[in-house]
Formats: sequence, C-alpha cells, structure tokens
Amino acid sequence: MDVRSVQPRRIQHEVVDHIKDLIEERALQPGDKLPSERELAEMFKVSRTAVREASSALQVLGIVEVRRGEGTFVSKPRDFGKAEALARILAADHGTEKDLQEMRMIVEVAAAALAAKRCGTTELDLINHSIRELRRAVWRNQSGVEADFQFHFTVIMAAQNPYLFRFMDYFSDIIRASIENHWKNNMTTRDDCEAVLNAHQAICDAIQQGDSLKARQLMHDHLKSPLE
Repeated sequence: MDVRSVQPRRIQHEVVDHIKDLIEERALQPGDKLPSERELAEMFKVSRTAVREASSALQVLGIVEVRRGEGTFVSKPRDFGKAEALARILAADHGTEKDLQEMRMIVEVAAAALAAKRCGTTELDLINHSIRELRRAVWRNQSGVEADFQFHFTVIMAAQNPYLFRFMDYFSDIIRASIENHWKNNMTTRDDCEAVLNAHQAICDAIQQGDSLKARQLMHDHLKSPLE
C-alpha cells in the first residue's frame, strides 16, 4: 500500500484526504478493514490522536464504518442516484419532501447555532473542506451533491450533541436522496450552484466567528428557499 507522510498543517484533514485517496485509488476496497490506529499513525507519521479524529470524521462522512469489537472498515457504496427511491420512502411514511425539509429546518437551524458555540478545529476544517469540494464541483460543472451533503452533516457534527447526530444519521439516506433530487431539478445554472456555495460559505463564516444568531438565521434562510 503506497502511503505518504502528511504535512503538519491541518493534520486530521490531511489524514482524511489521504485515506480517501487510498479508497479512490482502490488500494482500499469497500469492506476492507483499515489498518489499526497505531499502524495508520506510523504510516502517515502523525499522532494517534490525529488518526482517531480523522477516523471519526470519515465515519461522519459515511466513508468508513466502525464495527464494535472488529475494527474500522471501508463502507460499501450506496446508490443515492435514484430519485424514485426517495419517492417510495416518502410515500411509505405518508410524507412529502416539504415535510422532510421542514424537519431539517427545525433540527439544522438549531444545530448551526450550537455549532457556532461549540465547533472545534477539526469540525471547522471539515466544513471548509466540504466548501472547497463544492467550489471545485461548481468550477468543473460537476454535481455538488456529495459536498452539499457533507457540509450539512458536518455542521450537525459540529453541534457536538451525540443524540442530535444519531437522530439525523437515521435519516441520512433520505436526506442525501433529497439533496440529489434538489440538485437534479433545481441546480440548472451556474448561478444556482454558486448561490448554494455562497450560502454555505456565509454559514461557515458565522460559525467560525462564533455568531450563533447569525448562523441560525443564515441556515434558516438557506433551508427555507427550497420550500418557497
């Protein structure tokens, strides 16, 4: 397995990127067990704390999964490209996309306010990383679904409330499908995509500044627009 030592700048973020690279380059396959925390620390020449935080971030992003008593494994890819799957789930629950969006507003607006008060360096790095990924997708005229999803779930993680995160994680598949559906049907121009990018950046800035009221309002405005 070809690995590289990481630079001291944003160590946890660099470890996340390197593990993602190994997966994308197929050095690690879905279902493969990751090396131990100690082994990864030696491979990347970083502390075990950095590896532990990177592993937690990868778990939040859905890239790896932790199996109690067994270790950490590369997640198997899931199919999020079928808008009809979202329709079936909503129909089974007698809900609509509007209902789902309202639920997200209730939870994510509060989460943004909490994130402004509690966000740590690791979470802030991940939020900024998702924005960079979205900006890259917009510049390349590619889908921003994954970066959009990662932004919102990293804000949830930054609220540092385990019950809140578990609650939203339960709905992660349907939320991702909803985001994909929104991009497919509404992100038709470069201006549409840049509006999402600018909204994410503004929310990130408010969180970084510790301005909970501003973060709350910006997230509210961002999530409200699809309902209008």
